Amino acid sequence: PPPPVYKYKSPPPPHHY
Repeated sequence: PPPPVYKYKSPPPPHHY
């Protein structure tokens, strides 16, 4: 099956540690 597609139009923001 195809990989899951993110519902967000833009990529998720980077995680800030």
